[in-house]
Amino acid sequence: MEPKPIEAFGASLQGYYNNKCLSDVVAANWAVEDIVEAMLRFVYSFDYDAPPNARTMIFHAQVYQVGDKYGIETLKKQAINKFERVVNEAEVDAGFASTLADTISIVYSTTPSGDRGLRDIVVQSSCTHFEYLTSEASFKEVLGMNEDFSADLTIKNQRRSSVPSVVLNRYWRRRNPIGFAFIWEMRRTPSIPPWEHQTRLSFGTEMESPPYEEFGASLKKYFNNTSLSDTVIKCGGREFAVHSLILFCHSEYFKKQLDGPWKESSERVIEIMDFDPAVVSAMTLFLYCFDYESPADSSAMIFHARVYQIADKYGIEALKRLAATKYRTSIDVGWEMDSFPCAIELAYTTTPPGDRGLRDIALEIAVKKIGTLTSQDVFCNMLSANADLAVDIIRRLHGESEKSQEELRSFQNEKRLDELLSLPKLPASKRRSRV
Repeated sequence: MEPKPIEAFGASLQGYYNNKCLSDVVAANWAVEDIVEAMLRFVYSFDYDAPPNARTMIFHAQVYQVGDKYGIETLKKQAINKFERVVNEAEVDAGFASTLADTISIVYSTTPSGDRGLRDIVVQSSCTHFEYLTSEASFKEVLGMNEDFSADLTIKNQRRSSVPSVVLNRYWRRRNPIGFAFIWEMRRTPSIPPWEHQTRLSFGTEMESPPYEEFGASLKKYFNNTSLSDTVIKCGGREFAVHSLILFCHSEYFKKQLDGPWKESSERVIEIMDFDPAVVSAMTLFLYCFDYESPADSSAMIFHARVYQIADKYGIEALKRLAATKYRTSIDVGWEMDSFPCAIELAYTTTPPGDRGLRDIALEIAVKKIGTLTSQDVFCNMLSANADLAVDIIRRLHGESEKSQEELRSFQNEKRLDELLSLPKLPASKRRSRV
């Protein structure tokens, strides 16, 4: 199964983590290097891991903190997921109690009261293991020193003890009006974990988008945006502001062009003269949005063939796959249109013989509709001028004919066998007389 375009882009982006190529900012003089490294790694690879010697529960809480400070929401969600997994899978012993106590101090000192991301997880875990934890001095100490945590834990335990809802709701509204809706949602469906409730309230669904998809949604706003743009693509009087890193992640061709001994590298201008501006626009749109649409005033079949051609020239494999998919869809429904012969011809005249991406699609529909198509002069003229297509059609029809004849022979043999098996058996006396 082919990767999604955004996944392929993300795989390329990972190669630029801590890479001086195109780097224009250096992160230095940080007090906690491992935390910053995790943040930067996530920025490029949409994931991170805790160092082997780290206290993982605390580490993920600190990553959440740095994600919150710099507004990286996807990193915060990733940190929550990892934090919750560590808390739930930890063995409950004295070490767990000590680590949880330290983590509670960090969580409640680095997040505002309205941010329930980590708070609800430590409260839930504390409630689950309350009897054991209260026997440990480290936990009792944090319980006595942290009023917010103590109050949250009290509310959670009271709710489990069926405190009258009117009293609890009045208390919670007064204590934290922002968090009331969150707790109220938890009360309605207590079987759902708190981190999924947060997702429900924020996004209206229990499943969050993967980090790379949210990154892709943010990337769209930089299409043809001069903010941080360092390169321009020119075509037919139009200009497209682009970003070298985005080009590099999609295309080795552009990377060599902008990072080699060429004028494009020094001038930061790429001129494309052999394609229509609409096709170049579709390509640049794909670089940022991972999709494109054909213009309303053009043939979709022909347009997708042109997009496939430009994607092939610049080595943008994900765009080639998308263009081929769109080409198939448009050609399946548009084979009776006047532009069909031209769309078929483009599949053969703009790609080398070894590239079957469009050719097989065009061949399949041409063979399927050959009876109707050969009655059209435009198609016949195109076919007579395109030897590769004509040969492919003949081979395919011959192959199907051979297959049909083989199936017919097989059917006839089976029929004869059935007839023989169905013949009545002769009496024994007659069989002896024949002998």
